[in-house]
Amino acid sequence: MNMLKTLTFITAPTQINDPTVRRRGKLIERLEQQKALFSNPAHHITEQRWVKDENGTKQLMQKQKRIRRWWRTDLSGNTTLVVVMERSRLSSKKEKLR
Repeated sequence: MNMLKTLTFITAPTQINDPTVRRRGKLIERLEQQKALFSNPAHHITEQRWVKDENGTKQLMQKQKRIRRWWRTDLSGNTTLVVVMERSRLSSKKEKLR
């Protein structure tokens, strides 16, 4: 009971549930992956998944996930970066970014 008297209470920090902020964070994370892939072509990410084995028990397994390149280099040596978000390409035109 003495331990309960020593506890102090604070307000919990608010969580941001704005979908636009979450999409921006996801885009930043994927751009960081592209940056790492550009510097190291063998770069991959490791995911953890729960998999049932033959006995029916779940075990945590690590799986390597390949990252697809978002850039292309043409014959003249120019490199083009195509930003992909949610399986669609983002446009740089102002009227399409809404």
